[in-house]
Amino acid sequence: MAEGINFVSAVTGSEWEPIASAGIAALIVTGLFRLGLSSLNKAEKPLVPDEGFSLRNICEMICEMFTSLGDSSMGKHNRKYLPFAITIFVYILVMNLMGLVPGMSGSTDGIPGGLMFNMGVAIIVFLAYNAMGIKEVGLVNYLKHFAGPLPLLAPLLIPIELISHLFRPITLSLRLSANMLADHAVLSSFTNVLKVVLPVAFYGLGAFVCFIQAFVFSLLTMVYIGLATAHEEH
Repeated sequence: MAEGINFVSAVTGSEWEPIASAGIAALIVTGLFRLGLSSLNKAEKPLVPDEGFSLRNICEMICEMFTSLGDSSMGKHNRKYLPFAITIFVYILVMNLMGLVPGMSGSTDGIPGGLMFNMGVAIIVFLAYNAMGIKEVGLVNYLKHFAGPLPLLAPLLIPIELISHLFRPITLSLRLSANMLADHAVLSSFTNVLKVVLPVAFYGLGAFVCFIQAFVFSLLTMVYIGLATAHEEH
């Protein structure tokens, strides 16, 4: 994390820092989505990409990337759930990147505050994909997923599947917290020792790690949605 005064903590107090950072990230994500939508609505030819580098092109690249990933992990019939996965990705990415900004802090890398925040997002994902699964296949068929394909093995598989299922929010939050804490700790160490050129390279590497961790979180979200909404014939 960037060295120096943490303005979020100074204004809100350390105990409110994760909540304040999460609120700032939500405002940023909302603003980005509104700007992207406004840019698309103002375009004379919406199907033709903008020339050069623009927010609209970034949004279209993200949507295209997640559409391809979603088709392979959830199936084309679940494209209606892509906005949820994309929102999770952008929100976590913004939170991760906030930890790289001097004077700011993200909520994804602190212990225990960051872990609790990540657990909160993971629980939302957990509740959402279970609700999606029940909506798609019905409660009875959804519960059959835990029994496996062979009734004879159901007594063995049900406890294993339930434990694995309940641990998903924990593994999602721990993975994100541990990786972001390690990334920001390494960045802070190198920026304290090397003041000019190399820190820029490490900031670039840190931003890449922020992207990867947000990507993995959202990709696993889509995988869980795909598993929850799978029909028996699939």
